Amino acid sequence: MSYLKTLAMQIPDRIRSERLLTEADPIKNAKANNMDEHMILLSKIWFTYIEPHKEASNCPLCLNNVLSSFRNLKPALMELEVSYQKLNYL
Repeated sequence: MSYLKTLAMQIPDRIRSERLLTEADPIKNAKANNMDEHMILLSKIWFTYIEPHKEASNCPLCLNNVLSSFRNLKPALMELEVSYQKLNYL
C-alpha cells in the first residue's frame, strides 16, 4: 500500500465524503491563507486526523504545506471514495 493511501485512510470515510470530495472541492479551490474557508477546513482536518500530535499553525508556509499535501492525497482520497461507495451500494 502506498504512503499516500495510508495517509488518506486516516481520514474517516464520512469526513472524506461529506467535507472533502464535494461539489465545492475545497482541495482544488483552497488558497493557502488563514482567511480562506476551504483552507480553514483543510487545516482542521489535517491537524485532527493526519497530524493530531502537532499544534495547528496558520503560518503561510505551514498552510501551503497542508494544501500541497492534500493536493497530492486527492487521487488516493478519490480511490478510497470509489471503494467506499461500492461497499455502500451492496
